[in-house]
Amino acid sequence: MNTAVKNSIVHHFADDTNLLGSDKNLKVLRKKINKDLAYLFDWLCANRLSLNTKKTEFILFRPNGKHELIKLRLNQTTIRESPKISYLGIVLDNKLSWKFHISELCKKLGRSIGLLYKIRNLCNSDTMKSIYYSLFHSHMIYGISVWALAKTSLTKRIFLLQKKAIRIISNADFKAHTDPFFKKHNILKFADQYLLILSNLMWDFDHGKLPTSLNQWFTRIDHSYNTRNAKKGKLKPLIYSTKKYGLYTFSNEGTKTLNLLKDTDLYNNSTYKKCFTNKLKLCFLSNY
Repeated sequence: MNTAVKNSIVHHFADDTNLLGSDKNLKVLRKKINKDLAYLFDWLCANRLSLNTKKTEFILFRPNGKHELIKLRLNQTTIRESPKISYLGIVLDNKLSWKFHISELCKKLGRSIGLLYKIRNLCNSDTMKSIYYSLFHSHMIYGISVWALAKTSLTKRIFLLQKKAIRIISNADFKAHTDPFFKKHNILKFADQYLLILSNLMWDFDHGKLPTSLNQWFTRIDHSYNTRNAKKGKLKPLIYSTKKYGLYTFSNEGTKTLNLLKDTDLYNNSTYKKCFTNKLKLCFLSNY
């Protein structure tokens, strides 16, 4: 299939197939994708396969204020445009605001809190903590490096749910101050958990262990410029033509995070990733 499609990038996962195309001109983009859909249909027919067009949809990522519509067709059937799609458990919306993903996540976390509340009197503290990591934490951190830079009004909902969960596993009053419980259970707050995971990813990049597909988003400072920072192995800061778009991306935040870490003894004196992670986590917990 990858060779049959000419203008788009094909992504496969199990029986899920996605075409990713881009162009600055919307009409050109529509023409490219419609051609690829025709190629795709021919490939399916040649291989005696079928596609459920009722379950096929597309999303158009665009900046605010842009509302032009396009029509895509597959074998004379119009494919509907959706304002959001779910891809490998992450809900993407056409503005990349993450509001739909966080809304769905909060529903999952709310159900987890309900279960924790029902069993709070049946389990000891250690067991409750284990269940918290299984039911709540695992959902909270999934894909966090991608969507955690959403608006504070959205991510605040997650932190409030996390505090509820911490009070339950601590068997505390629903108005109790949560900092001592986070420290007692050795659990990081949502924002610090995001920073820890992002820092781990940047450690992997700095030590050549990040997947190739992610390496392309970071560039080392050229030794012919700013030699002091180049010797430290810092990354070239990203420059954007606007004050809004691009600032809250993985590449920009990752660059800033690694450059800050390069100036700390905590990072420079850590030989192994596990050692660095433990030190950074203790640093966060010490502020609770």
